[in-house]
Amino acid sequence: MRSPSASRIGPRLQAAAWAALLVAAFGAADPPRKIRVLVDPGHGGKDAGAIGWKRTKEKDVNLRTALDLAKRLRETGLFDVRLTRSKDVFVTLPDRCRLANEWKADLFVSVHANYAHDRREKGSEVYFLSDHASDPEAARLAEVENAADAGPPDPSRDGEVAQSILGVMARTENLNRSSKLAATLALALKKKTSLSSRGVKQASLYVLHWTDSPAVLVEMGFISNRRDAARLRSSGFRNKIAKALASGIVEYVRSKEFVEQMRQGSSTAGTR
Repeated sequence: MRSPSASRIGPRLQAAAWAALLVAAFGAADPPRKIRVLVDPGHGGKDAGAIGWKRTKEKDVNLRTALDLAKRLRETGLFDVRLTRSKDVFVTLPDRCRLANEWKADLFVSVHANYAHDRREKGSEVYFLSDHASDPEAARLAEVENAADAGPPDPSRDGEVAQSILGVMARTENLNRSSKLAATLALALKKKTSLSSRGVKQASLYVLHWTDSPAVLVEMGFISNRRDAARLRSSGFRNKIAKALASGIVEYVRSKEFVEQMRQGSSTAGTR
C-alpha cells in the first residue's frame, strides 16, 4: 500500500487513502479510528511566556500557530485533535499532561517560541525527553519552561515505573518514538520554512516527562531575534510553520514506529 504524501495536507485528500493508512496502523482485524493528537500551545493567561521584539508575547504566537496546526490536522480526516487551551487562559503543566493522559492521546505536540539574551540566536529546534540536557542551552530552556507553575508531580507514578519492568520498557519505547517524531518535525520545519534549523535536542521538560504518549516540544524560533520575531508575528509565516508541522506529523504516522505503537494498543497510558 502506498501511503498518501505528507505534502498534500488538506481537505482534498482522498478518504479511501486515509482509511487504508488507518487499517495499516491498527491492523486489518481492528476497526480504524482517528489518531488522537493533543496540541499544546505553551503558556497563556497570566503566564505570557517570553516577551520579545516589539513586545511580542510568546503565549499569543503559540496559540495562533497551534490553532492553525489543529485545523490542518483535522482537515486531513485522519486525526482527532484537541488543544490544551483554545484561548488566552492559564493551564498548569500538570493539567496539560493530565488532559493528554486521560484522553489517551496517541501523540503530544507542545508549541513554543524561544528566547535568548543574545539576540543573534535564531532558528527552530525540537525537543524530546531526557533526564540529562543535550547542552547547556537545553538545560536553561528546561529550567525556564518548567517554572510555569508546574506543581509537584505524582510520586506514586515514579514508584510504578520503578516496580514495573513493563513500565520501564514502555517508557523506553516512548522515548524512541518521541525521538523519531522530533527528528521528523525538525526536518519538516527545515524543508518547508526559511527558519534556521538547530536540529533535535533533549531536556527534562515537565510536559514531556509526565505525558504517557510520544511527546515533543517545538521551539518555532527566537522572539528575541528581530528576524525570527518578525516572521512569527506574520500570520502567513505562522501558517507555513503549521503546515510544516502538520506534514511532519503525517509523515511520522507512516513510520514503522507509529504503526507498531498503534498495533500495541495506541498509547502506553498508565505505565509511567
